[in-house]
Amino acid sequence: MIANHLVSTSIDDVPGLTTKQKEDLRGRIMVVRKAEPTSVEWVVRGYLAGSGFKEYRTRGSVCSIPLPPGLELSSRLPQPILTPTTKEEHHDLPLSPEQARERVGGAVFDAAHTASLALFARASERLAKIGILLADTKFEFGLLDGKVILIDEALTPDSSRFWPADRWKPGSNPPSYDKQILRDWLEQQPWNKEPPPPKIAPEILARTAERYLEICRMITGRLPEGVGR
Repeated sequence: MIANHLVSTSIDDVPGLTTKQKEDLRGRIMVVRKAEPTSVEWVVRGYLAGSGFKEYRTRGSVCSIPLPPGLELSSRLPQPILTPTTKEEHHDLPLSPEQARERVGGAVFDAAHTASLALFARASERLAKIGILLADTKFEFGLLDGKVILIDEALTPDSSRFWPADRWKPGSNPPSYDKQILRDWLEQQPWNKEPPPPKIAPEILARTAERYLEICRMITGRLPEGVGR
């Protein structure tokens, strides 16, 4: 597969912390090897949703990748596709695979492209066994000692769109185990999507957190360490 940056998730491996700091951070840290991130975010889509569906409706493509006619919202794609974006402070911009290759170079692109699709396939297979569809997800890669490795979070509700398989039907938008609650709320606000963002309603934060905990429990069989302290 591919190496990653993770060294440990134990708070006891972080030196110099007080007892209170350890308790506050328990279950919430990663000790990692420092890598140089690529200038691309590596998004893989297995279904047509979100910004990908918006582009398809107007152009018949996603990130300049042509798709068959007649697809609907939430349609399963003929095969998963890499739809990369830039890494921006505020708004990431879509890239064609060719543009992504130009940004990072052929060797890095090929390694990240292969790993992205392999990771997506492996995750999709595992999630299907518990009734979850992986609609799309984002991976991050970096360079360490000249080699491409997986970095940052992977397959979390922040970086992925999870759907219950028994609620999925082309032409409709299945409920999502991710931050779609927050996205939908933001779309209803009088906001031009430039900083500063609107203050998020407490009930929206609570509902989003509940959804995150629900998918965590479904995938891992338990809640994150420290939840409920």
